[in-house]
Amino acid sequence: MSLDELVASIHAPPVGRHTTILVTHLALLGLGSDPWESIPIRSLRNGTFTPDPQRLYVLAAETQCSYVSRHYTQERNAFEQHAIPSFVWYAWRDEELLGYRHVVFEERCRRVERNRGNLGQVEGFEEQLRRALRRWD
Repeated sequence: MSLDELVASIHAPPVGRHTTILVTHLALLGLGSDPWESIPIRSLRNGTFTPDPQRLYVLAAETQCSYVSRHYTQERNAFEQHAIPSFVWYAWRDEELLGYRHVVFEERCRRVERNRGNLGQVEGFEEQLRRALRRWD
């Protein structure tokens, strides 16, 4: 799976009418001494990012799925906004996808999680990614 396909999967439209996905934080991280080094997102946009085949990279994002529901009462129609947060990541080295935590939102933002690999089970892995996302926001 290419980096472009990974980014596109984060922006994949949800199934269902009146449902939207918002990417609230997005970071491309390379394993370094910090342990994570931020790689400028603009290098993805302008095509200047060239991955080192020996380095582990993670594309991480926080997203929010939103939808509006309508409630009918005798007095009026009421609308209620719902927002469901999500955290996803995709790890790869030398164009090989090593692991991921992917979320698909279905009708009314029902979450379906898909996981691969055991990186997410490494103690502190996802917490480090979340901190890195906030640091370079």
